[in-house]
Amino acid sequence: MTHKNSLAAFQEGCKFSFKSRAQSIFEVLYFGRKELSDREVLKKLKPGSDNINFVQPRLSEMLKSGVLEECGTKRENGRPVRVCRIKQDKPQQVSLL
Repeated sequence: MTHKNSLAAFQEGCKFSFKSRAQSIFEVLYFGRKELSDREVLKKLKPGSDNINFVQPRLSEMLKSGVLEECGTKRENGRPVRVCRIKQDKPQQVSLL
């Protein structure tokens, strides 16, 4: 798991490289629940909206660039949908010898 300070530094470094909508999505995933579907992100950003195209292209771009990762699937309205989170660094094994 990524250290809290590392995520804060990463967020600070990325603050100006994201467009405003991607930045908002990043903040929802960072400060909100750790793992959300596209529709759950939409509900956090625009409550009452059904326009999934508001967030889906940005989430796909962030997945492609490696900022986010898919961490599973869940069922919404009887369909399997992706669940995303901020990419977690794998802990490195350190040899003490």
